Amino acid sequence: MRLIVGLGNPDPEYQWTPHNLGFMVVDELANRHGIRVGRPEGQALVGRGQVAGEDVALAKPQTYMNLSGNSVRELLAKYELDVDALLVMWDEMQLPLGTIRIHPDGSAGSHNGARSVISAVGTQKFARLRLGCGPDHPLSSRKEHVLRPMKKAELEAAAEMVGEAGDGEAADATGFERGKEVTMEERYYDLIFIVRPATPEEDIKKILSVVEHTCAEKGGKVEKTEQWGTRKLAYRVHKHREGIYVHQEIRTTHGELIAEIERRLRTQDAVIKYQTVRLDEDLKRQKKLSLKREKRAARRPRRATAPAPAAVAPEQATATN
Repeated sequence: MRLIVGLGNPDPEYQWTPHNLGFMVVDELANRHGIRVGRPEGQALVGRGQVAGEDVALAKPQTYMNLSGNSVRELLAKYELDVDALLVMWDEMQLPLGTIRIHPDGSAGSHNGARSVISAVGTQKFARLRLGCGPDHPLSSRKEHVLRPMKKAELEAAAEMVGEAGDGEAADATGFERGKEVTMEERYYDLIFIVRPATPEEDIKKILSVVEHTCAEKGGKVEKTEQWGTRKLAYRVHKHREGIYVHQEIRTTHGELIAEIERRLRTQDAVIKYQTVRLDEDLKRQKKLSLKREKRAARRPRRATAPAPAAVAPEQATATN
């Protein structure tokens, strides 16, 4: 049996904060494998079940982060488990948002919940899965960062990371190589922005430079840029009936890049409209629909086909005429 513990804070106000990423992975595993995490045990909410054919107990300590170790120690004792059977998951400021790293042991770093667990179980030799939540800019307060609700773009990135964690080590205890850093899958976006019809070419180049610079800052890349020329607008925008269309394809592993590009486009006087569309989401939906159709088709009972009529020999056919 394996004890999988996600660290977090129990109050609803902390539900969507970076500090509750450990809870989020536990919820992801519970949803995937039909495990109800709601039974009070060892100062935690616990659910028993199977993940990848292995008996597991999923746990979310209710002690608040700084006392998480008390709950972990009680659960290990209750289930008569050694620390070799323990996996603890927590948020990690030292890793960029979207990065997952797993180790068989190690220090707690600056994480108070991890410190509490190490102190309570008397060793740091247990598996841990760290979920990156670090921003790409300096912070005045780390505490405020991990305890504030995440913004929309951050939640999207966190959801991808939690899904990746559910696919990997937390799911089957062997999914990630020890010490390996795992990043989220790449995303592909179409960006179309429209500038005023009389905008000089030099100003358009400056806007393109802003997008490229933002991608470089956030770890993305502009794959393709096309100027579609002046086109009539479907409806009037800021008194303009037409505008110059510019199309770009952008690749990134961080959802917040697109939010930042849109923010910067809003500050450009020449831009009258913009739109971003995530391409790989459409492809994923199509793939899921295709898989569902295949599964339905496989479940349907096949109709028995009538045997084909025997071929009539040419001599017989002549004899019957």
